[in-house]
Amino acid sequence: MQNEADTQRPSKARRTAELLGLFALFVFIAVVAYGLHFILTPRDLSYSLKACPLDAMQCPDGAYIGRTGSSCTFECSKHKGSPTGENSTLLFQRTASWGPCLLPDPKRCHDELTLSNDGVLRVDSVKGILDEKIEPETLEKIREQIRTSDVLHKDCSATKTVADYFAHYRITLDGVARDIDFPGCDSDLRVIDNILNQ
Repeated sequence: MQNEADTQRPSKARRTAELLGLFALFVFIAVVAYGLHFILTPRDLSYSLKACPLDAMQCPDGAYIGRTGSSCTFECSKHKGSPTGENSTLLFQRTASWGPCLLPDPKRCHDELTLSNDGVLRVDSVKGILDEKIEPETLEKIREQIRTSDVLHKDCSATKTVADYFAHYRITLDGVARDIDFPGCDSDLRVIDNILNQ
């Protein structure tokens, strides 16, 4: 009689398998329910990252700045101006943004390079502000490149638009000042960038 009772009770291994099956079924249902909830629940996208437009504005000190902050505004008051003092003048300036510039740190994809006629180079980027004096020979190479390329006088109209990169150049030499937007005269301006990077 005891053998009959033993055969009617499920074996321990079978009970364990049934419990594991129920547990797996529960986990499967929970994952499906969470997935459906995630897919079907509308989300508030106001917290999502935002990219600022890639345009520039000229500040009263002549420097060009990009938009910053959560409201994507121009803030000339935060711009430090020329690093070289009152008696120096701007020779070459490049303000560049690439993107998308995600907030809250738009400086992560923005830099500004300013070179004065007295050879002081300032680079303001995500790495901080670097001021250095470049060699007179390098400064003269840049002046010569500006003159020989005739970038101050030739047509530098941007013939195409680049969606994820913006650069504005300001060059002042021999009493002539010129603003150029990328990709206008790109090959000539790249030569100047390369001289500065040597």
